Amino acid sequence: MTQQTDLTDVLSELEAGSAERESAAERPHDVVDRLRGTGFLTLRVPGDQRTSTRARRAVRWPAAAPG
Repeated sequence: MTQQTDLTDVLSELEAGSAERESAAERPHDVVDRLRGTGFLTLRVPGDQRTSTRARRAVRWPAAAPG
């Protein structure tokens, strides 16, 4: 018994699976954009030039206690 599969059906299934994987995976820039909207930006993604200077200045280590 020979099973014949239409190539367009196979391609449409592959494209649907690819779209599901892409929507499920969150890119680092998406995380930065979401955190920037909350005003709680405490991370910097390497290579992301969109982080503002103000946000970078706001992320600092606490000063050491005197004494």
